[in-house]
Amino acid sequence: SYKQIWFVSYPDGAVRQITKNFNNYGRLSLSADGKNLVSVQQDFNSNVWVLNIDKPLEAAKITNGKFEGLGLSWTPDNKILYGSVVSGSLDIWIMDADGKNKKQLTSDASAEIEPCVTKDGKKVVYLSNQNNGNWNIWMMD
Repeated sequence: SYKQIWFVSYPDGAVRQITKNFNNYGRLSLSADGKNLVSVQQDFNSNVWVLNIDKPLEAAKITNGKFEGLGLSWTPDNKILYGSVVSGSLDIWIMDADGKNKKQLTSDASAEIEPCVTKDGKKVVYLSNQNNGNWNIWMMD
């Protein structure tokens, strides 16, 4: 979960979300007049890298998005399943081991991450918050 900025009015306690994105915010301070807010935005990138364990200095980055590699799994036919937000939402993707032929496998408003392929390569197990925002384990062919 990402740390977002919320506004809670006083004294009625009404709540309004100020930020809603994939960054974290912290170290908040209000101006003396209470009209301006300063915060530290913590931003990070994650990408998928592949390397031969005998040649670690030849590691290759095979994704270029901001948040890619939110869970990884090799398939028996040498493809890589991974979570990514490159489409604008958290979804499961698959690609060749060299990063080519990327294909989105899930595409709905909910988040799907942490894919894991079954040993026979026929099913993908993953986490999704499709159930009213609650995280559950799901499976697809």
